[in-house]
Amino acid sequence: MIILILYISTHISTTIALNNEDINNEDINNKETIVFDNSTGFFGMENEGPLGLSTLRDELEFKEYNVKDNIEMGLNADTITKDLINEAHILILINSDRRFKREEIALIKDFVANGGKLLLVTDTPESLTNMNKLARRFGAEFLDYYLGDEVKIESGMGEIYLISPIPISLEKEPEVLLQTDFIEAKEWPSVWERPGKKVKKANFVVFAGIRYGEGSVAFLGDKDIFLNKNIKKGNNLNFALSIFDWFEHKETDDTIVYSTDKLEFFVKKGETSTAIFAIKNRGDIEQVLKFEVPSYLKDTVFVQVDGNGLKIKPGETKVIRVKINWRKNASSVTGFIVVKREFGLYRTADYIKVEMFQGEI
Repeated sequence: MIILILYISTHISTTIALNNEDINNEDINNKETIVFDNSTGFFGMENEGPLGLSTLRDELEFKEYNVKDNIEMGLNADTITKDLINEAHILILINSDRRFKREEIALIKDFVANGGKLLLVTDTPESLTNMNKLARRFGAEFLDYYLGDEVKIESGMGEIYLISPIPISLEKEPEVLLQTDFIEAKEWPSVWERPGKKVKKANFVVFAGIRYGEGSVAFLGDKDIFLNKNIKKGNNLNFALSIFDWFEHKETDDTIVYSTDKLEFFVKKGETSTAIFAIKNRGDIEQVLKFEVPSYLKDTVFVQVDGNGLKIKPGETKVIRVKINWRKNASSVTGFIVVKREFGLYRTADYIKVEMFQGEI
């Protein structure tokens, strides 16, 4: 067998190691500061009730972030100021209930272009106009679609539960994303009205991250996933924290090794043939692998793996069985198997060639 490394990716990060004995004011000032902006109408960082975000705050502080808001910083709670921007490494805006002024948008764009990190969170039709005024500056738009009271997503991090999320449209392919299965969307004019007529069915993006200038922007169509009552459901907390890992450009080794890059079959008339190949995870992160074939091979090539995907841990090897059926009116068939890989917020794909020859021995 030929060992083939089909994909290696390296995401570079810079980290600061702190020794407990060396922690002082200078060290504290070197930690990244996350600022939740209150000027847009959002409160709740200190709230320990079900609708608060105190659990998220505690988890971020455990990861050695400084977590602040306008009021705590003694800054004007009616506008986004240069003083606030200068304090922030990561700025979070949630469901704005007011319009952003031109000067605020310019400040935020410069903040990101010069290396800042911005998280825009929207999940109500009422906040769309205000939030989209800013989101469109970065090539994204939140849509007024209703996707369901609760939307479960099987991701590379496990099960994620979103509460009445809204989808996101992007001008360019994002670096990372989270999307739903093929589900139905309805018009959603207001949180005070039930969703209206059906719009369409699709795989909707509900989270995306892009690089912009020297900085990064993430878009999330669900605030409620951060709430105390929801953040411990399924793998919601891992998902939330992975957004901040992505902001940091944390290094990830997702090396997968395949025993071959091509499967060859000889099939006698009316019969089937089977082949196997091995996959080894030589990286340092658990991955979920999903296998697909082109539509013209749907009735011919079958990868015998559970439809929810194959989980493979670091250091683990899995053996995959592929069955191929004899095909009428064809002496040979050529195609490929797509191996879609998910790890953390990242997605990528590898390809294994398939060649089938038919006839009598």
